[in-house]
Amino acid sequence: MNALDREELLAIIGQHGGTTPGLAPLGDGDGLRHARRLERVNPTCGDRVDLALTVEDGVAVLRGAASGCTLSRASASLLAATVRSMAPRDAAALLAVLVPAREVGRPLDRSALPRLTGVGADGPAPGSDEAFVQDSCAGPLLALAELAVAPLRRRCILLPWTAAQTLLEARR
Repeated sequence: MNALDREELLAIIGQHGGTTPGLAPLGDGDGLRHARRLERVNPTCGDRVDLALTVEDGVAVLRGAASGCTLSRASASLLAATVRSMAPRDAAALLAVLVPAREVGRPLDRSALPRLTGVGADGPAPGSDEAFVQDSCAGPLLALAELAVAPLRRRCILLPWTAAQTLLEARR
């Protein structure tokens, strides 16, 4: 993990799992009329996500609701906050790295992380850990992908990620 230690990560997970600040609620706005929407449930524990994907000004926006355990809600919130600054193709590329690593509980292949758009020329190199840390949610999102958890808890983290991945793939 980057500069985050385990205690800091757990505090961030608690914050995002409590109120899901990164996940904007589903509204009745015009933008959502054309949104792709997907609901997924983890039958093992009852975690549930209901996500909608829109693209606004060239960036992916995830809205929705997450219920269930803190890990699942935090996972949805951190992902939504991170992709809010990314083009859909970059968000899909990020999930293509996060999901397989989390599924098998292995460290991220940091060399496979996508180059991100929107990182300033004088900022950190695109695709570097420092570029992710510039956004206050991206660093914890990467750390969550590598957090040591029991195999059944991996599903809690993966539920919103695989739902978002499906939405992004359907958009192509």
